[in-house]
Amino acid sequence: MENLFAQEILPPDIDANLIDSWSVSRGVYQVYKIAIEAYAAQHSPHKLVTKVSPILGKTRQEKTAIASSQFLNNQK
Repeated sequence: MENLFAQEILPPDIDANLIDSWSVSRGVYQVYKIAIEAYAAQHSPHKLVTKVSPILGKTRQEKTAIASSQFLNNQK
């Protein structure tokens, strides 16, 4: 899993050592779980997006905060 995300994390120059891969894995697990449940219940794609967006947003917000912090530290 880390190798998969490492390539995605490197292009914006985020130090991969600063990323908590377990928190990313937790978010991915939650998204898959919700997707499987929505599929089983035959929910619309719109309903699925409504349910997973907060999880994806939180994960992105955490990683953006790390990138911002790293950028500010490099400016000093």
